[in-house]
Amino acid sequence: MKKIAIVGGGPSGVFSAIKILEFTDNIAKKPEITIFDNKNILHTILPTGNGRCNLCHAEYDNIELAKNFPRGEKFLYSVFSRYGTGDTIADFEGLGVKTYIQDDL
Repeated sequence: MKKIAIVGGGPSGVFSAIKILEFTDNIAKKPEITIFDNKNILHTILPTGNGRCNLCHAEYDNIELAKNFPRGEKFLYSVFSRYGTGDTIADFEGLGVKTYIQDDL
């Protein structure tokens, strides 16, 4: 059995653990996943956005989305082509998290 350590129990760490379990669904010996955090798991969600959490930026054009990250723009082209905004929203909705797009204020 493989052991996986995830450092950080925020939304990204927990989401990573969920995705690892999904990707290993057909494997007989599931990995043992331990999430390490110096506080409670998901403690960062409570103070954000008055109970709301910003999951992603509503930009579906991967090249335009990557322009928001000048230091990693070229690298992010390939990352966002494999897993972009639509994938993020679909995964959260698959977990039962209702999403919506809020207009800029």
